[in-house]
Amino acid sequence: MSVWVEAGDLTGWQERHAVLVLSKAKELAKIRYDLCPRHMKDKQFWRIYFLLAKSYTSPYELRAIQKEKVRRMETENGKAKDVTTVEVEMQESKCSRDSQTSPGDEESQDS
Repeated sequence: MSVWVEAGDLTGWQERHAVLVLSKAKELAKIRYDLCPRHMKDKQFWRIYFLLAKSYTSPYELRAIQKEKVRRMETENGKAKDVTTVEVEMQESKCSRDSQTSPGDEESQDS
């Protein structure tokens, strides 16, 4: 079960997620099979999927991006792991607070 999307259309995380989703969610795999390529291109299918799933997948994608960035920084700079871990934990804490704020909360804070 492969994902036929041109290079650069999906991030590495999105590509891995798409393969995993197709292997685990048989209904979605069937919908994709019925739609692509007869009614829409694979690229368009995944664009719509990730747009609709963004509120669910973005925290996981952000965490994966942060972990990869920390790994890269550690190998490039040779810095101590605990310093970068604290930075990532601080960012994750901020992101989780931001994601827990509902739209109504933001409006009341602006007033």
